Amino acid sequence: MANNRVILDQLYNRKRVRITPKDYLKRCRLYIMLHLMVIAIALFLLLSAIGVTFLSLGISGVIIASSIGLCYLFLKRTKSVAVKGDTLILNSINKQSCVTSLRSIKEVNTNTVLGLHLTRLDYKLDGVNRSTLVVNRSWAVPSTPEQLIKKAIQLSKRKKANHKPGSVLTQA
Repeated sequence: MANNRVILDQLYNRKRVRITPKDYLKRCRLYIMLHLMVIAIALFLLLSAIGVTFLSLGISGVIIASSIGLCYLFLKRTKSVAVKGDTLILNSINKQSCVTSLRSIKEVNTNTVLGLHLTRLDYKLDGVNRSTLVVNRSWAVPSTPEQLIKKAIQLSKRKKANHKPGSVLTQA
């Protein structure tokens, strides 16, 4: 838990805290490509074992199309997450960054499936509700992303961040 204490100190000192590892997006891309290759090899072996017919080609096409569609959705929704001060920094696989306030986060949910933390982060940016998926190994992190983000939101509210000062004209 010493690592957890260091992370909390960084949150208190308003320093950048990476909720996902530095090479998170590269690993996600690698895992997706690995899964697609395993599916393609399995379908090739299946077709060579039972023979190539219109039915087997149709089933293979449906499996390939659904696998590519699921991988596309996963890659589109997966982002690396960092918190600095009162801002949430999201980086996507296609190199697009998104910076928003911690106050814009509507909901954070974490489910654990097969030793993986699946964290869904719902936030509002530019009037549009958005959602992000973060996948972490449960044994590799001292706490869930949900706990870290909720602690950062709590600190942000405690410090009354993102409150705009009054009008310049009314100040003496």
